[in-house]
Amino acid sequence: MSQHDDRLKLLCGDSGETLQRAKELTHYANAKTSQGSGFELKNSIGLPGACALIASEQLKNTIVDFESARANACLSEAAFSKCVSEVRAALALDASKQQDNRRQTRFGSNKLAYQLLITKYGLDQKYGNRFLDWCKTAEFTYIQLGKGNNIDRDGPKIKYAIFYWVCGVLKFDLGSFLKDEPHSDKARSISKVMDQHCAVTRASILEESKRSGTITTRTSPRKRLLRELPSKDSPKKRKLSAEPQTEESAIFRLSDVPEEAPVKPSTSPRKSPAKRALRELPTGDSRNKTNAPIVAHDSDVEMLAPETPSKTRRNGTAATAAFLSALSKTATQPFPAHRSSHHDSPPPSPSKKRVVEARDFDPLVADDDDDSPDDFVHTSSVRRRFRPVFLDRKQWAAQDPYLLKLRNSIEKRANGHSLRV
Repeated sequence: MSQHDDRLKLLCGDSGETLQRAKELTHYANAKTSQGSGFELKNSIGLPGACALIASEQLKNTIVDFESARANACLSEAAFSKCVSEVRAALALDASKQQDNRRQTRFGSNKLAYQLLITKYGLDQKYGNRFLDWCKTAEFTYIQLGKGNNIDRDGPKIKYAIFYWVCGVLKFDLGSFLKDEPHSDKARSISKVMDQHCAVTRASILEESKRSGTITTRTSPRKRLLRELPSKDSPKKRKLSAEPQTEESAIFRLSDVPEEAPVKPSTSPRKSPAKRALRELPTGDSRNKTNAPIVAHDSDVEMLAPETPSKTRRNGTAATAAFLSALSKTATQPFPAHRSSHHDSPPPSPSKKRVVEARDFDPLVADDDDDSPDDFVHTSSVRRRFRPVFLDRKQWAAQDPYLLKLRNSIEKRANGHSLRV
């Protein structure tokens, strides 16, 4: 039981229809005039009286009048008039929305009825949404003729009949339609009327059906065509694969040139006069490595370093003989037994002199002249300083005359002491 039921009973009295209608309007108006709805009432106490007055007006009776409703609300005439106008606006907006919903439902049901038939018989795949537009146009034309006054416009009979006629215009097979669908007799009668009076609609549908076929195959100018990937047997791939064959055939024809044709000598493309390959300088450990790359470079004339006029080529055999003779003299001559001095520098040895002379050789020229294994032995011995194994031992084991005299005297004293004992 609502809080407004007692006041509505005082206004409506014994009229149950007016009371029931007043309760319904009060329920809707209370929701439509709540906070945030846009129709807020400043004097909500006048809501039951305004709803009872509107219910009496809708039912066209005089049970509730303006004065009795205002007296029940205990408001002034201006305030109650404003309250009634606000309730009317809120209820009128709700009524208009309900009517729009009814219209949308009716149009949606019509569209759904045609769409179900179109999908059932597979016409949407060929014509798309155009078939639905043709059905609506044909229905409107039939209603304008005034022939369907005794037929429900929203009923299934006219829907089946219009669908049957449009299919006949497009010369679609209707054998299954007449067997499966109901109202086939009514559909035939409406179709005959449409054939007699709707020649213009028929012509327009035929013309649009022809254009629709071209439109479906036409592509949009805003969308670029995707690049087709070459398949196994596509002509694009065969064309690309044929190009290397033409190049190979051209090379084969060039290779068949007769030997009598003059051929100009061509320089090596990997050698340039501006850039020279750097040669590795010879070291002590480089003699033990293989000399295969150096032999390959010796055969190339361009990689030879130019000789300067200030340097002369040294004969390797003469230097080797001189060094061997000096080495033999050093080994045969005894080491002089004299007192060594830390301040006097020792005389330069022949081997040390040979080392200095060997450093004057041009390394590039020396590498080019090393063609025999004897040269490797000579070069390695020249670059190393000759140090006999026991040279230092012989030098420091040499007897000093003073120490020798001192040692003899000690031995004599020791021998004499032993004799005395």
